[in-house]
Amino acid sequence: MIRSCYDLLKSQEERQTPRWFIWNRYLVAVLVLVVNFGLPASNVLEEKYSIILTIVIGFCLMLFFFSIYEHCAFQYYDFRLSFPKDAKLTNRQIVGLILFHILIILSFCLIFSICPNEFSTYQRYQNNHFIRIACHLINIMLIPLNYCAVLAWNSKKLNFRGIHPGTKRRWVGVMKKDKKGRWVVDVEPEDHRIFVV
Repeated sequence: MIRSCYDLLKSQEERQTPRWFIWNRYLVAVLVLVVNFGLPASNVLEEKYSIILTIVIGFCLMLFFFSIYEHCAFQYYDFRLSFPKDAKLTNRQIVGLILFHILIILSFCLIFSICPNEFSTYQRYQNNHFIRIACHLINIMLIPLNYCAVLAWNSKKLNFRGIHPGTKRRWVGVMKKDKKGRWVVDVEPEDHRIFVV
């Protein structure tokens, strides 16, 4: 009885959607990248611009924590999506990711070699040491997030598991894009070795 009352309260919109699953992977990677470049910039800019940039960084961090919560899908008991086990990056994409992170490291080396001449106070000079370490740690954290973002870009199919909305039984399967670009449950037998248990 408790389960049926719970079903009445839960709406179909509270299930994890494939479109938001994909876009959330992009959003998390972009937010971390903005914070990573915003931190050294806020330390160098004049006070009024620094305050504005600090507010933007705070907003990005707030969105980041909401997106990570969405990324982990704790609230989606009835329907969760994941990448297929055979989802891979191409060699070109792997090389591109490596070059991207090398460019970020080189840009931080350049930024932090220029920045000490621009500091107006000793406090900002001290902040520079903390920000240098933080930016490199954030860059390391960005590697798996960028990997997930590129996987999301490549994904033609997504695995799902949860509860069937009609039968209320455990439901495992695959979703794929149709010809119109909408995500639909794939009913091809080779993708559904375990469909409804």
